[in-house]
Amino acid sequence: VAGWVAAGGAGTAGTPVAPLLLALWLLATGIVFGTGYGLLNPVSSNVLFVTTPAAMRSLVFSIKQTSVPMGFGLAGVAFPFLLLVLPWQWVCMVMAAVLVLVALAINPLRLVVQESGQSRRQLLRWSDFSNPLRDVLATRTWRHRALMALSYSATQTAATAYTVSFLNLEIGLSLIAAGSVFAIAQIGGVAGRIGLGAIADLWVMPRLQLGLVGIATAIFSLSMVAITPQWPLIAITVLCALFGIVSIAWNGVFIAETAALAPAGRIGHYTGGVQVFISLGAMLGPGLYALIVTFSDSYALAFALLGIPPLLVGILFLLPDADSRRRPQAGA
Repeated sequence: VAGWVAAGGAGTAGTPVAPLLLALWLLATGIVFGTGYGLLNPVSSNVLFVTTPAAMRSLVFSIKQTSVPMGFGLAGVAFPFLLLVLPWQWVCMVMAAVLVLVALAINPLRLVVQESGQSRRQLLRWSDFSNPLRDVLATRTWRHRALMALSYSATQTAATAYTVSFLNLEIGLSLIAAGSVFAIAQIGGVAGRIGLGAIADLWVMPRLQLGLVGIATAIFSLSMVAITPQWPLIAITVLCALFGIVSIAWNGVFIAETAALAPAGRIGHYTGGVQVFISLGAMLGPGLYALIVTFSDSYALAFALLGIPPLLVGILFLLPDADSRRRPQAGA
């Protein structure tokens, strides 16, 4: 909606002040949007951790985290078709209407679950924002997790933001075909998140699994360089789906382990601190990708270069971490 207002205002404004006001309006709406988005993981992690059996925690957290790739996949299919019949401004309004309907639908289901020993405060303090970040950066284990959040999130969001553009502008697929491939990749990410959650609960230690995911993400990110306009659509789809599986799958297990490693009663505190780096990666990834494309004129090269950080972090997580200690779990 803000984009529609800004675009309309920019076309009719007759004073030099108008573009600045429109930019400030978009900045304000972006802050509000980001605030709402940033609250999701800390609050939901607190709720799920105290209501989920320890033996199923990674799986349940992973299922919860599938909502993001599912939403992206739905948008990747729906928006190109909507753009065929509606102006982009009306597509924005459709998106806003869906958000309002979802908010109304879930409002009766609100549930407040407080961590044991946590008192409720009416007013926020600056320390509520600074202390989680300070505590995450205080020890090597949590710094490593912050680095993983930053690098994995950057690669995931860049792939999410530019896969359709890469397939459409560089490979030559139609917008609908590119959107369909993107949707399949997001579906692969959904399956990957659920699968990795189950594996983390049953067989593979989460730290080892997250390290292997980083290496796999780098491999498939580099493989995007091989795609050419001569490739058959099925081959492009398979590669993009595999890339989607590995680049998206990490988040559920990562959030579950973040909650498990947090000191008792401070799940939201530490999850919020780590969420800062997830959000920072989500901001930096698409920007770095766009910068690489601008200077190299190659979407594929941007994919390859953005695979380097998760490769290095993945190798780091395959090494033993003497500082890492999972706190005892009640009922585990």
